[in-house]
Amino acid sequence: MSVSRLARAWLLIGAALGQVCCFEAGYVVQAGQGQLDIVCSTRDLERAARDEEIDSWKRALLVEVPGIKSFAEKTGLVPTPNYEDYVELPRPVAVYVVSASHPLRFEGKTWSFPIVGSVPYLGYFERSLAYELANEMRQAGWDVDVRGARAYSTLGWFDDPVLSSMLEEGPSGPGELANTVLHESLHATVYIPSQSSFNESVAAYVGDVLAARWLTQRFGEGSPELLVYQQDLIDAEGRTKRLHEVYEELDALYKSKQPAAVVRIKKARMLRALHDELDMARMPTNATLIGFKTYESGHEELAALLAACGGEMGRFVRAVAKAEASLFDEPQQDDVAKVLAKLASRGCPR
Repeated sequence: MSVSRLARAWLLIGAALGQVCCFEAGYVVQAGQGQLDIVCSTRDLERAARDEEIDSWKRALLVEVPGIKSFAEKTGLVPTPNYEDYVELPRPVAVYVVSASHPLRFEGKTWSFPIVGSVPYLGYFERSLAYELANEMRQAGWDVDVRGARAYSTLGWFDDPVLSSMLEEGPSGPGELANTVLHESLHATVYIPSQSSFNESVAAYVGDVLAARWLTQRFGEGSPELLVYQQDLIDAEGRTKRLHEVYEELDALYKSKQPAAVVRIKKARMLRALHDELDMARMPTNATLIGFKTYESGHEELAALLAACGGEMGRFVRAVAKAEASLFDEPQQDDVAKVLAKLASRGCPR
């Protein structure tokens, strides 16, 4: 790690602290310390791929990263200095993400920071800090969700490394790694402050589509890597459909004007049934379902826009990159389809 990179990290953290206060300042401190730990732990990717002390299956995946980056650039994503280093994390996830919602309506809590604007979740490098905040918010009456994220983007503030949490053993490993790198690379290409549903839904869609294309190019049709990935997408689509159905059912319940006590009983019954049906790792809450909407909105409209661009991802990316704040009716707008309709009316750039 270079001295200049460390100095830049301190300068950026100091600048952020100078623009926030109270709770936000404490959050920035932990985030800054966690990011500094990442920066100080980086190793050159090529050297890591040759290090026999690293598991062979991890090294095999690290070798694929330059090819995934090259593929991303050829398909329209902005070239970045990201993913040229590697970090072995002491935990199974990159960050622990905390989100919250009103318990009797889908109204998510947001936090505001310089540069990125408002965000509907907070990421913690330490699990204990994430659960400390979650418990405080539950006591204050919020519905809360805590989940692990395998990767995150610093939006160009730092050179993001490949994290050990992004690597998965077995035939699903290449597809999962490609999806993550391509997803996070889209954030470096397209990012609208205070519009998480748009940013994450576009990135999720691009990651899904491009990872399948890369696997086909790299391993071929009918390869175990591609077949496993395609099955994972089918399974995820089924779960997404069911989550959307329950979201709509609960939304109707919350708007039904029934007594709050009755709504709470019906809500608990519906969420328990969803948990059991999908064999979910944790009990879902309103915050869980809002999180799903943040990442999985507007996929039909995105697919239609890609088709209108002749299936050319470069044109598609240029089209969504033309989104600006004036297209949105409000901060953290969850109606992504409405924005995509406006973009589609402009046509696809050549």
